Amino acid sequence: MLVLSSCNNWMRAAFDEVEKLFNMDVIQLVVLTDSEAATENVVETTLVSDWRYKNDQWVRRCRIVAKEFKTNSTDESNFPPTSSFAFVRMLLVFAASYGLAITALDVKDALLTVLQVEAIHGRIANWIREWAGNRSTHWLLKRCLPGQRNAALRWHQHIGQLCEQSKIEAFPGAPTVFRRKDVNRKLYANIHVDDIFSGVQARGCAVVSDYGGSNVDYEG
Repeated sequence: MLVLSSCNNWMRAAFDEVEKLFNMDVIQLVVLTDSEAATENVVETTLVSDWRYKNDQWVRRCRIVAKEFKTNSTDESNFPPTSSFAFVRMLLVFAASYGLAITALDVKDALLTVLQVEAIHGRIANWIREWAGNRSTHWLLKRCLPGQRNAALRWHQHIGQLCEQSKIEAFPGAPTVFRRKDVNRKLYANIHVDDIFSGVQARGCAVVSDYGGSNVDYEG
């Protein structure tokens, strides 16, 4: 537990984020020497902050993200398939034709729920190390962080597996478009990263169990 006796809103939000990542089993403290860090897969980390209006007041919010963007890295194997607005229009046609309820869901902390495939470490900012009084130099990133180059791809693979377990299949020609295998229980969806837009024969929370149930936390 980090001691926050005399920090401002920005720093408090930052340490709240670090504590959240520990609680979600996203990061683990490790010590890497300079020679070890040179041979391991290490990314820099940074802090992104903004304000959010919540519970009738403005609250400072911070997110720890990986700095892994490279302008010369355009290998498609690092990125998820993209969706098209044509698919959204098609879904609306299905909803009108079959009398389906339109449902929009946002997956909460989607990337933070996905286990890493490759071993990857994040360098801990010096000011966090100094404030926490910890000799650890890096975090072992046990789950994906925003900003990690292949994080969205890993999430797409993860939600695809959850859908498959729920007997929801992706269309091979457009991997962001899904439907329920049981055609008598209609469900059509377009999943764009962590945003799910679907037409279903159910309303509200009844839909949540179709996309992984207790394995996924939703907003909206």
